[in-house]
Amino acid sequence: NRIKPIEYLLTVCSPFTAHTAGRKFKQNHKHTRWLTMTFDPLVHMATAKRSFIIPMYKKVWSTKREINLFNSADYNFLTEDIFDNCNDIFINASNKTSPLPFLIKHSHTENIEYFNSSMINFVFAGRFYREIRNPEYLLKTFLSMKSSISILHLFITSDCDELIDKYVKRSNGKIIVHTPVSVIEIKKIMNN
Repeated sequence: NRIKPIEYLLTVCSPFTAHTAGRKFKQNHKHTRWLTMTFDPLVHMATAKRSFIIPMYKKVWSTKREINLFNSADYNFLTEDIFDNCNDIFINASNKTSPLPFLIKHSHTENIEYFNSSMINFVFAGRFYREIRNPEYLLKTFLSMKSSISILHLFITSDCDELIDKYVKRSNGKIIVHTPVSVIEIKKIMNN
């Protein structure tokens, strides 16, 4: 920024701290336009609810914090799921908030039976990254369990598909990779 002023700053959440760092940068560099992209709002994350503070107070505090943060951004982009289901957080910033379509093809759960009820079904939904969330330890550990009644369902995107494919082939059907689904869909799947 000292050599050439930064015109635009895009922060991507999760993690939510990316947005808080973006707000701090914006406060120190008023000329920079700050844009947010949110995949998971903090207030709705399960880990944000683990608190020694009274849980309802924590939710109210987190909601206020997020509302203030998104109001201070120049523009906010959200996934369609969040745009449709988290209006309370963006209500004061609705004139500068837009949904972005889910770019990865995803399926819907209607009439799809994912789980065999006679098996123990494990589920991972999200993204694997070769450098920071490498799936090898998870997959190796799962295969070492030697259980004949366990299946691991992966609703994923990744930058290490060849590694995942290697373990899927070794698993004899115990590791299944599904088409990625939206956050709302994975909640339906988990409640199925």
